Amino acid sequence: MKPRIPLSIITLTGILVVYAFLFYYFDLGLLLSKTITSGGDMGSDYYPALYLRDNLLPNGKIIGWSPGWYAGFPLFQFYFPLSFLAMAVLSYAIPLQIAFKLVTVLGIFLLPVAAFYCFRCMKIKYPVIAALIVLPFLFMQANSMWGGNIPSTLAGEFSYSIGIAFVLIYFGYLWKHIDNINNKSWAILSVLFSVVVLLHIYTTIFAFFTSLIFLLSKKNFRLRSVSLFKVYFLVFLLTAWWSIPMFYHLEYTTSYADTWSVALSDIFPLIISAFFISIVFLLRQKPDDRIKFWLFAILVSVLFFFIAEHMGVVNIRFVPFLQLSLLMLSALGLHCLPLNKKHYKIFLLVFIFAVIVWTAYNTTYIPSWIRWNYSGFESKKSWDIFYSLNEFVKGDQSMPRVMFEHSDKHNEAGTVRAFESLPLFSGRSNTEGLFMQSSSISPFVFYLQSETSEQNSCPFWKQYPCTQYNLTSGTVHMKMFNVQYIIAVSNKAKNAMMNNSEYRKVYEKGEYVIFELKTNPNRYVTVPRYEPIYVGPKNWKRVSYEWFKTLNPVHLVFKPYDPIPLKTQRIEKTCNVTEQIGNDVIKFQTDCIGEPHIISISYHPNWRVEGADKVYLVSPAFMLVYPQQSDVVMRFEPGIVDKFASILSVIGILATGYLFLHKYVGKIFKRFLVSPNVNPI
Repeated sequence: MKPRIPLSIITLTGILVVYAFLFYYFDLGLLLSKTITSGGDMGSDYYPALYLRDNLLPNGKIIGWSPGWYAGFPLFQFYFPLSFLAMAVLSYAIPLQIAFKLVTVLGIFLLPVAAFYCFRCMKIKYPVIAALIVLPFLFMQANSMWGGNIPSTLAGEFSYSIGIAFVLIYFGYLWKHIDNINNKSWAILSVLFSVVVLLHIYTTIFAFFTSLIFLLSKKNFRLRSVSLFKVYFLVFLLTAWWSIPMFYHLEYTTSYADTWSVALSDIFPLIISAFFISIVFLLRQKPDDRIKFWLFAILVSVLFFFIAEHMGVVNIRFVPFLQLSLLMLSALGLHCLPLNKKHYKIFLLVFIFAVIVWTAYNTTYIPSWIRWNYSGFESKKSWDIFYSLNEFVKGDQSMPRVMFEHSDKHNEAGTVRAFESLPLFSGRSNTEGLFMQSSSISPFVFYLQSETSEQNSCPFWKQYPCTQYNLTSGTVHMKMFNVQYIIAVSNKAKNAMMNNSEYRKVYEKGEYVIFELKTNPNRYVTVPRYEPIYVGPKNWKRVSYEWFKTLNPVHLVFKPYDPIPLKTQRIEKTCNVTEQIGNDVIKFQTDCIGEPHIISISYHPNWRVEGADKVYLVSPAFMLVYPQQSDVVMRFEPGIVDKFASILSVIGILATGYLFLHKYVGKIFKRFLVSPNVNPI
């Protein structure tokens, strides 16, 4: 492997061919069309982007309360905000529908040039090989959920895809400057890694631990240690506004720790494993630092694959790093082919077109999925039905919630998760949604789904098992969640509600029927039939889940930690409560001062109350207050930890600015403070 050379005709040819190939599959007409993207999880991702642009950013927020899903949750506190922020900012120049599409494909289009840049920084003679060899990785169809490839991106993992591209850019820049670091270069490294952090946790883990290889050598150990410490300390400051509150409030999330059993043929599909044979050519070489780097990256990937469940994460999300690292190692092997300079250039030209042909040959369903997603909801055959159902329940977040029966039938509307976008298309809050790990109440929502759907998804089946269809218990839980309407599609669900006196058919379109739960109180703030009892905070999620399944009418209070003197007794008073529900404000008036009032909105410690002493966590994961006056106001506001974290990030931003500009600032001060025409005394 010889030092790099300037860009050549072969390099330019390779880059042009790569992007011509990508644009062949990604129709610009679809990407620039003003439709709302559908397909997989991506069909639900548009609503958070819109909410960020229209509700959070105008109020100077990136993290804020969103009432649309899971009885409300702090949007972007527990999910990665950067890609959505890019969409929202870009939408000030172009329509959000188009901005959304362009950002979702950014990782796909960025990966080849990121691989090229990484190899160029590593002084590989023909870095174009890296740009070419990631094409089979992108078009790999063995999985559509692990991340990095096009199918995973189309399923909704676009933040991961952008993140993995930025990891390669970070690796390249780090390699280039690790032994010659200055203020500006380590500031750039910190910014690059901060981008990785705000894009995805898996890419963050992989990039951080792989970078530690620079500490395993005695060469410049002290310099490298200090450099990496400075880089990551500044990253800590720059991302503190998001990372500190996220970790501090992790208790109010739901872990999705799962170990997937996968076949080796899925981990190493032929489209990429065919290139691994070139690794044998590295055996003829004395291992240099570049080979050791990618071997270490493979080791990191494998290690985290096996310990993932113990960390509370999913193991298969580390497989793409293994695949990509093996391909990078394969690209190094191709540089060691026993060919002279002339023959090697001929090989490169053949390799460019061989990769294109091989990738195209192994590509089947990706083009149709691209069209499906980017043609949008509006192009689907059941759009009229889907639109009319949303129009019937149209309203705002102050109105009772809407539920839908889970069914594969919804895919005709654009995705099986189409009705998660009820807040987008109808304005009404919905029980289910995306970002299921971002809420502590999501297991209860999916249990309710299993009670009211012929099919059920039950994503937390390992930790929180679901049940079978049971409209009787489902009705009790629907009232608990303040559900007014349920959209049914299966004959089982429709017949059950038609024969239940608590339900009334109010609308029908195609195979869908909307039923109204007549006995729902249609209020978010209610006085329970019985005084809640305090049971303490220990294992509150598990205790609450078991309580939820028993239909016990006596609610359980878990927090704050100071016990409240309560008795299990019936509340005989007739209470009159009126409410005004906003996005992040709850106001209500009551004539039952001193009595428990349960708010069927998710608990979070950042809710503040005026007119009551404090906000309690009550089963299932709702809020409870004891009014001390007739008018009560609750607001979702940043806490002390959030404010402190924001101050740290301001310090980080100022420090980054100084590191970039200190030389220029010094020159300016010299120019204005020291006159060149004055002779020293």
